[in-house]
Amino acid sequence: MKWMIVAADERLMQELQVVLQRNGCDGDSTVQHLEAGSLEEMLARVHALFNAQQKIETDCVEVGEFTLQLSRKMVWRAGKPLELTPKEFVILSRLMLAKGEAVQRDTLLKDIYQWATEPATNTLEVHIHNLREKIGKAYIKTLRGVGYRFIVQGK
Repeated sequence: MKWMIVAADERLMQELQVVLQRNGCDGDSTVQHLEAGSLEEMLARVHALFNAQQKIETDCVEVGEFTLQLSRKMVWRAGKPLELTPKEFVILSRLMLAKGEAVQRDTLLKDIYQWATEPATNTLEVHIHNLREKIGKAYIKTLRGVGYRFIVQGK
């Protein structure tokens, strides 16, 4: 079914045009795209574009001067990439995503080793130590008997 747009709500039309332009359409082809498909198809496309944009925005997390990009498994400090091992990335991302809340030691162990208790080793502490060397000691606080917390400077 073909449909015609009546510009009763000009603001909605402008938003729709912006969405189409983000998807690579210029102003002239916007009307052609709208006339080419059914209303349901166009709404599905707009919904998919908004979801894709939201996913991109939630993929990057900023905490203080640190930026975490989950899809690329990268962390930057003040715009400079950090060289992290895969386990260090898992630990740091978990701490950053906790937004200042404590992360239990057992949770970190499950994340990096898939076990809840560490059999008489200090490998988690070694990874935390190495992370502190790379990002600065003040950013990761040990909470005795609980776990760790990511601290944003100045807070």
